[in-house]
Amino acid sequence: MKKVLVLLVAITSIAINQAIAQSENNQLPAPTTEEEYNYLTKGYKIQVESGLDMKKGYSLIDMGTYQLSFKGENGNYVRTVKFKGLLRDGDANNCAILCICERKDTGFKKYICIPSNNASTKLWNKTSDEMDELAKDNFGWSQTLFWALSKLNALQASTPCK
Repeated sequence: MKKVLVLLVAITSIAINQAIAQSENNQLPAPTTEEEYNYLTKGYKIQVESGLDMKKGYSLIDMGTYQLSFKGENGNYVRTVKFKGLLRDGDANNCAILCICERKDTGFKKYICIPSNNASTKLWNKTSDEMDELAKDNFGWSQTLFWALSKLNALQASTPCK
């Protein structure tokens, strides 16, 4: 059930984002590629940790940071989810969204790619597996992902169409 809810919010968020983009230029962006997926789930971390330049031909835009506080056995802690849109040079629409899940008190950080709505089933299954692994036996991450994706979805829905 957790997997279904998280995936539904993710798909809704991307669908709204792409509906807005489509209304602006009457076409969907090209689907997320396997290379773009791998860059967001693996390469971006290496880039940031090594101080490397942005991947050639792309840019990232901040889409929001959302936090939830929790009470644990050892005190309070915060789970943070950051969203960044991956843009191909010359394209105004996201080709994918990077979702960074972080808990600073433990050093935990996970990078998840939310592919474009028109991406392959293979990429969407990978995203589903990554979200399921994060939330597996951990209601706090399920709740945080659901809340953050809902906030992102609400932001996208309130963005005026041009």
